[in-house]
Amino acid sequence: MLILGALSWIVGGAGYAFFREKRLRVTRKKALYSLLSGVLVFLIVNFLLLAIEHRQASIVIPIANMSFILALVLSVALGMERFTPLKLAAVVAAACSIILLSLA
Repeated sequence: MLILGALSWIVGGAGYAFFREKRLRVTRKKALYSLLSGVLVFLIVNFLLLAIEHRQASIVIPIANMSFILALVLSVALGMERFTPLKLAAVVAAACSIILLSLA
């Protein structure tokens, strides 16, 4: 299943790159970034499956998908994005959903 998912990401990423940039050029930097991203996604999926074995999926999956909060914090810290009231509301709503799921 992981291999099928990986192949889908490879084909989809190559298609997106070709559609967006009108070319597909693989450099050493892109290859290393792809390898690192692939390893991280592999670890995330494996840890998610392990967590589902030990807890309820309705709690584990929303917590695992909270990575966008970390991405937001990093992008704001690196100056790549502005923190707006709408983004704050999204983070608060996500945190509240986790709290409510943990109480259920």
